[in-house]
Amino acid sequence: MPHLHLEYSANVQPLDVKATLTALNTALIGTGQVKQPYDVKSRARCVDDFVVGEGNNNGAFLYLHVALMSGRTDQMKRDIAEILMQVLQQHAPMHSTEIALQLAVEVRDMDSLNYQKLTVVAPKAL
Repeated sequence: MPHLHLEYSANVQPLDVKATLTALNTALIGTGQVKQPYDVKSRARCVDDFVVGEGNNNGAFLYLHVALMSGRTDQMKRDIAEILMQVLQQHAPMHSTEIALQLAVEVRDMDSLNYQKLTVVAPKAL
């Protein structure tokens, strides 16, 4: 825990996905809201089939879903969202004025009573 899921429309180019995920992980770890750095897991998915608005091909998006174990205050979650939004802004490619790029960050709780995790490899190996 936590999990970061980045979805982006296929017309967000060029996007250095690995660098973006690494920067998001580093920023989240830097908030002090993560027990161990290896707890942070991120992944990205390019969405080839999408429609923004009325489908006139002038929209693009980067949408970050952040799942955290429950127990943080709303203010803590807002702070995390703001920090991660700054990272997205820094890594989002510049588009022409013909494409509107929307960035979004959603921070949500995962119910700790219904979440199971097992680390098979010793943390030193990570």
